[in-house]
Amino acid sequence: MSENKKRIAYILLIFVFIISTGFALQAFQQPLQIEERVEENNISFKTTFEYKASVQPCTLYPQGGIVVPDEAIFSNITDKLLVKVNSTVEADKPVKVDGTKKVLLTLTADRYWERSFILEQDTPINLEGTINSIINKEYSINLVDIRNYIEQVAGELKLQPSSYLLRIRPILEGQVIYGEEKIQLDRELELTFDYTDSVIRLNKDAQLEFFKETPIIMSDIIEQSFILFGKEYPLVAARYTFSVISLGSLIFILVNLVKKIRIKRLMVTNITKIDKKYKGRIINLERELDVKDKICITIDSFKSLLKIADEREQPVFRKLASQDLAHYYVVDGDYIYKTEVRAKREKNIPKVGIKSWGSDPNHAK
Repeated sequence: MSENKKRIAYILLIFVFIISTGFALQAFQQPLQIEERVEENNISFKTTFEYKASVQPCTLYPQGGIVVPDEAIFSNITDKLLVKVNSTVEADKPVKVDGTKKVLLTLTADRYWERSFILEQDTPINLEGTINSIINKEYSINLVDIRNYIEQVAGELKLQPSSYLLRIRPILEGQVIYGEEKIQLDRELELTFDYTDSVIRLNKDAQLEFFKETPIIMSDIIEQSFILFGKEYPLVAARYTFSVISLGSLIFILVNLVKKIRIKRLMVTNITKIDKKYKGRIINLERELDVKDKICITIDSFKSLLKIADEREQPVFRKLASQDLAHYYVVDGDYIYKTEVRAKREKNIPKVGIKSWGSDPNHAK
């Protein structure tokens, strides 16, 4: 193979190494699998409280009856406290709701005692659909009975707390089921009132609405592909293929580079020896001498040419024709004395792919 073809092949090999290495790095940076998370369903839990008062006719409420109180409910003119509880489970896709429910009224006397009264007994929940109404009911709390109970306990204990808490507590036990996913119902929600002999107020920490949203996330493992020129290839195969091509081309490049370096180091040629020994007397040329109108005489060896240069007191010109061939000249008027020296390896240096010139009669003596 000619030197030009070898040089082109070497450049192409470097190009292949760069491209394959880039693709290999891209393939290894890309994960083999990705986890795609999809919202399969969205479940929301909502509980709201509304309250009203049943009052006696009075100056403040001339008609009496059911009123929506302002900030305070006055105990002395109020017979009943009406609390509506609405608790639902809604979902984008149908779900099952299984469990039980009950509603309690809890009376707490400061830090002294606490008692619960049943507003609704344990009831099973067995619902299915996208909108599931668990509780949708108004509960009536007889405040006259509450006052009588407080007075009776206070009389027996000889202790009268200054304030009480009234808590309406829907208690839900069970779960929402979607496929294999199970979500527990909110066990206890409550609406709390501060109760005294004269005034009933909504507790400062009380909430009229509770809302919670729970998405059902499904994971899907997706095998990744390597895309090359618009086509998809298995990622593992792409990793191995480009790695092998990259490694193989790198090995060829390094072997060739090492070989060239080794050749350069091992080659001690006539040209090298001449250039080192007579570098003070040799003038290097960038191009060949113009021999037109000159008489060109070929000399058989460099030593003979050097002798002529000494006799005529002229310098020696040198032009490297190739890596293995150098032309040496001595110019004397119309005469040009010329010899050429071909590279020759020393005898004890092993061959490394360089043609031997030992049998060439034209090499320097």
